Amino acid sequence: MLKEIIRKAYRWLWYYFLCRKEPFTYQLTRAMVRHGILFWLGFYVLTGWLFYHLFEGIIWQQILSILGLILLAWLTDHLIDEARENPDKYND
Repeated sequence: MLKEIIRKAYRWLWYYFLCRKEPFTYQLTRAMVRHGILFWLGFYVLTGWLFYHLFEGIIWQQILSILGLILLAWLTDHLIDEARENPDKYND
């Protein structure tokens, strides 16, 4: 259920609000495949920063941190699934 809510919010933000035709997933998955360790290092630094503010921030920072961590957990699963389902698409 949460995955479906995030998917709908992502589609609304990307297609309707930002008026983009191709999903951001392609660019992030390509960066994940090509840059491997650097991509994940940046990803986990962002995760650590959000996790830190979960306990040290004020209430609005804590709420944003929780939402950010949920988004990153979904995004990790989404990017790995995309790379596994379409291996030929990202081997430039």
